[in-house]
Amino acid sequence: MSWGSAVVSFRGLSAPEDLVAPMSVDTVYTRAERLRSSEGRTLQHWAGRLAAKHAVLRLLGVPATAESLGGVEVLPRPSALCARNAACLHGHPPEVRLHDPLRAAAAASGSR
Repeated sequence: MSWGSAVVSFRGLSAPEDLVAPMSVDTVYTRAERLRSSEGRTLQHWAGRLAAKHAVLRLLGVPATAESLGGVEVLPRPSALCARNAACLHGHPPEVRLHDPLRAAAAASGSR
């Protein structure tokens, strides 16, 4: 499957696959993240989400593997000003969701 992004090359990178190589985009980004990042988004959009995932894993003290990166989901937090759907293009603060086993690791460490 191919994921769309605006072709804005940075240091030879021009696609989400370049950001996560040799890992798979399908493993690093959740389905919801891939849908949110695909249509008309720039490579910087994908990179920002990846940086947020790395930051969360670093806070939890978990190594950044494809599986652990995929266990962190970073999506915009809906607000009362929009229709609460993925089509809203207004900026929203990020919301982080942890999937198992990261949820258990966060609970064991006392992190919120």
